[in-house]
Formats: sequence, C-alpha cells, structure tokens
Amino acid sequence: DILEEIKTVCQCVEPIKSKICTPNPLLKPSQEESQIELADEKIGKKRKRKDDGENAKSVKKVIGDGTRDPCQPYSWISPTTGIVISDLTMEMNRFRLIGPLSHCILTEALKVASVHTGEEDTGETPHLWWSDMCKNPDSVSLHHRQEAVFELLGGITSPAEIPAGTILGLTVGDPRINLPPKRSRALSNPEKCQDNEKVRQLLLEGVPVECTHSFIWNQDICKSVTENKISDQDLNRKRSELLVPGSQLVLGPQESKIPILLIQQPGKVTGEERLGWGSGWDVLLPKGWGMAFWIPLIYRGARVGGLKEALMHSQYKRLPHIPGDFPDCPAGALFAEEQAKNLLEKYK
Repeated sequence: DILEEIKTVCQCVEPIKSKICTPNPLLKPSQEESQIELADEKIGKKRKRKDDGENAKSVKKVIGDGTRDPCQPYSWISPTTGIVISDLTMEMNRFRLIGPLSHCILTEALKVASVHTGEEDTGETPHLWWSDMCKNPDSVSLHHRQEAVFELLGGITSPAEIPAGTILGLTVGDPRINLPPKRSRALSNPEKCQDNEKVRQLLLEGVPVECTHSFIWNQDICKSVTENKISDQDLNRKRSELLVPGSQLVLGPQESKIPILLIQQPGKVTGEERLGWGSGWDVLLPKGWGMAFWIPLIYRGARVGGLKEALMHSQYKRLPHIPGDFPDCPAGALFAEEQAKNLLEKYK
C-alpha cells in the first residue's frame, strides 16, 4: 500500500518496538457473547438486566481500532536520515470541507478554547494538560495568536484566497455546546472583521510558522482528550438542569479542550478557468470526537459526500485521484486488482 511506498522512499526500515505488549489476543464480540452464554447455562440462572445504580461500574469502551495487535510495530525509523514514520491509522479523524463557505462553517461551528485564569477552580478538572498549558506564558501567547488568525478567516471571501497549503494549529472547545437549536446556513460576512490590514497580510503572507503548532501530535494529550470526553447523556442532563431552557451551557474548566489541525486545500490549480474551484479546509482531530464535530458542521450548512463524490471532485479539478489514477505504483495496482475482483463478482 501507500505506507510501504513511503517507508521505501524515506528508507525507514527499522521498526520501533512498542513498549506495551499484551500476549493474550483480544476476543471477538461473538466469542465474548458465547462465553457469557455458556457461563450462564452452567450456573442455571436467567440473564437479568442490571440496574444502573450508584454502584454500577461503567464499561470502558474501546475507541478506535481495538483489534490492532499492540506487539506489532507502528513506527519505523531510518538509520541514515533519522526520519521517523508513524502509522496513525484509527488514531485521528479527518473531515474535508469543500466550497467557498467552508471557512464560514468552521468559524461558526468551532470556538477557540478559553484560557484558564487563576480565579477559576481547576482542581477537579480532568483536563490537567490544558491547565498546565495555561500556566506557561509562551503557550498562552501562541494560543492567542492562533485565535486571532482563526478569527481573521471570517473576513475572507473564499479559502482559495489564502496561500495554498496553509496550516493552522488550534485548540477549540466542545463544539456540541455551541450547537444551534435548528439547522442554519453559515454565510460569509466580510464586515465581521474590521481589521482589513491584517486580513490583507494574511492573504499575502499566510499563517505565521509558529501558529502551525498543534497538540494533536502529542499522543498523551490526545489520549487524555479522548478518555475524558463528556458523554452526550451527561451533556443533555446538564442542559436540562439550566434555569432558563435553551440558554448557553457554561461548563468552565470542565469543558473539553480538543486540539485540531486545519489544512487549506487550494482546489483547482491547472488551466485558466475557475482557478481555486473546489478549495476548502481539512480538519484533523483526535479519535472519538468524529460525531461530536460531524453534527455541528451539518447544523451549520455542510452537506455529506462519500468516496464517489470525492472521485468526481478530483475529476472536476483535473487532478489525479489516489490511488486509482496511479496504476504504475504498487498501491494503484493493488487497488485495480481489488476493483476488478469486485466488479467481476457483481456483474458475473
């Protein structure tokens, strides 16, 4: 596949062994159910539903790819160049927003995380990494600069105006809290941003290099963000306890802080007509937060497309689609073989 080709090009052949290794293989759901049924039959008791009382223990869910063998290496290093390649399959989510209103949807659906001040009680918060970050003046200053750049996106007309491949790291709050009561459509509002000089500077120079930093590459932080996510049930219960129904829910330090990464897609870059068509943004976020971001984006006017729409979009941009349009590489050849096999079985 593509990973093997990247490893070959970068000469990353030496695997980095994982420190954690469990010798016992994971049981499949069917095997677990069969074992439970056999145990119940031996005891001779009927299966009863357990009450969700105070003493009930919550079952820890396996979020992500729980079938991966932890004994297998997922990182490789090159002895000559020192390049390290890590396979982050099932460790991140990626959403691609396409269209001239993609940045408007982002600025409406996402709100930059608030910085903890000394007056707030952060002793019981599960998000200790964010509390520690707020104690560092340099990190707080960088966070404010990233916030300023993110707010400037509301003053541009289309993502194609920004330099191609622009990257912006950001830490946002829980997008479920800002969910509107009904579906709406985010529209561009150039008057929203009053500082036109900074908007021009952003269009000419792009995002500063230091603003590309994101905590999404820190595995410990991403693991903490995933495990300490507030469930939808608890969030709805807190909404029901509001004195004024429908008012803004304020969680304070208890609110989740999610590191994300925004990558600008330039769109159509060939030819002379409709340059920049199909431009947009890629949103990278930790695993376990896909649906929490999916619904707010839909409520702001985003429409859903699948693999077929992605293929048609590449054709309209006159760009090759990976891996189907690269038959001379191993990944393209493997894709062609699988596609031929599926089509033969379908139309046989």
